[in-house]
Amino acid sequence: MSLALLSLLACDSKVTPAADDTASAPSATDCDVTIDETLPPNASSDAYYRAPVELHLSEPDPSARVIADFSGATTTRDDDATLVYTPDSPLAPDTDYVVGLDYCRGDAEISFRTSWFGGPVAEPLVGRTYVVDLVGGRFLQGGNLAGVISAVFNRGLLLHILVEDDDTLTVRAGISTPTGEAVAQDTCFRTTDVEVDFSTSPFFAIRVDRFAFEAFETELDLLGLEVDGTFAPDGGSVGGVAYSLAVSAEDVAGVLGLEGGAEEACGFAETLEESCGPCPGDSTVDCLIITTDGIDAPEVALTVTSVTDPESDPDCQLDTGG
Repeated sequence: MSLALLSLLACDSKVTPAADDTASAPSATDCDVTIDETLPPNASSDAYYRAPVELHLSEPDPSARVIADFSGATTTRDDDATLVYTPDSPLAPDTDYVVGLDYCRGDAEISFRTSWFGGPVAEPLVGRTYVVDLVGGRFLQGGNLAGVISAVFNRGLLLHILVEDDDTLTVRAGISTPTGEAVAQDTCFRTTDVEVDFSTSPFFAIRVDRFAFEAFETELDLLGLEVDGTFAPDGGSVGGVAYSLAVSAEDVAGVLGLEGGAEEACGFAETLEESCGPCPGDSTVDCLIITTDGIDAPEVALTVTSVTDPESDPDCQLDTGG
C-alpha cells in the first residue's frame, strides 16, 4: 500500500484484534495517527545506501512495527513519534527496496531506490578537492545555533585528497572563502592534514579529537570532529556527508562577539532552544554540539595548499568575517 493511500485507511482498514484482546486493541477508526513524512520519500530514486529509513508519525504509536525486506533495528526519537529503522549492513546501490509499517491505522509501505553511491570508485581520488557546505544538510542537533554562527563564519570545509592507499586516505582540510563567492581557499586559516579510515571504500570516516582552524584574527576549535561520506563512482562528488562536532562556548562567544564569554554564549544558546554540555575530553569546559547529515559535497577545481602561519601568508586578506 502506498503512502498516497493512507488517507483512505479508515473504516474499511481496521486492524482485527485477537479474540481474547478485543477490549484493548484499537481499530483503525479509533486511530488518529498519520504518517507525516518518510525519509527517503516514497517512490524516490536517490536514497543514500547507508542512511536509515525514518517514519515520522503525527504522534507516538506503541503498536507500530517496521517491516522491511532487509534486516535492521528500530529505534525512536522525537518523544517516540519518529521510528528510525537502521539496516544491519549498508544497502546495495542502484537497488529497489520496500519498507512497511504495521501500526494502529493499518498497514502502509513505501518503496524507494538507492542512488549510485556505494558502487566502486573507478577514478583516482588523489588531487581532488571537495567543498562541504556546513549548513547545507539536515540538522539533528544544534541547527539554530549553527544558523547564527554561519551568519558570521559563513565558510565551507575543504577536503583535499593527498594520498590514497588501500585502507587509508591522507586528507588536507582547509577553510573556503565565504559562501556566495567563487569557491577558493581562505589562507587566513590554518590547514590540517589527517589520516582517514578508507577500509570500507568508497565510504570514508574522519575522526579527529581536535581540529583547530586558527586564523590571523580568530580561532575556532572543532572538538570531537567526525565527518563521513561516500565518494561517487566517478569521483566527482561526495554523497551522504554527515558530521558531528563540538565547539567550546568560549569560542562561540568569540565568533559572535559576546563579551560575557562562555556563560553568555550558553545563555544565548538557551534562547535558541539549544543547550551547553561537557566538551569531549574535558568535562570541565562547556561546549555546544552540532550534528547534521544529508550533505552533498561537489568537487571543486582547486588545490588546498598547506598553511601553518596565517599571519605571514601573503595571500591572507585579514578578513575573517562574512
